[in-house]
Amino acid sequence: MTRNNEVSVVQREPDTPASLRQDLSARAVIPYADIYETADSYVLMLDLPGATKDGIHVSIEKDALIVKADVPAYHADNTTLLRNEIRGASYYRVFNIGEGVDTANVDGQFAEGVLTLKLFKTERLRPKEITIT
Repeated sequence: MTRNNEVSVVQREPDTPASLRQDLSARAVIPYADIYETADSYVLMLDLPGATKDGIHVSIEKDALIVKADVPAYHADNTTLLRNEIRGASYYRVFNIGEGVDTANVDGQFAEGVLTLKLFKTERLRPKEITIT
């Protein structure tokens, strides 16, 4: 994905105590992700079926992009469940981001169960067109 290993956007273990990591992994679903690079950005697309825009939380801490989403149970409180196979879920995934990402300039969109995050490259990593006169 990167040239000369200047920037990496990969899944990683969160910087949390082992007991909390184990608890998160036992409860959370790791969403599928596609990552691609354009001339000016890295784009992450995460599959979050059942999530709503209000239930998604994205943060950047140090060199980590953290995505969390909670999906509530589908049944109403005033019903009697006869079978309960569709449950709410919690999504959780952490990605490393390198120094070449402008963390102050990230664009996020959510549509049809897919979260798209556009992480813009710093000026140093963007290709430059040189005009010959």
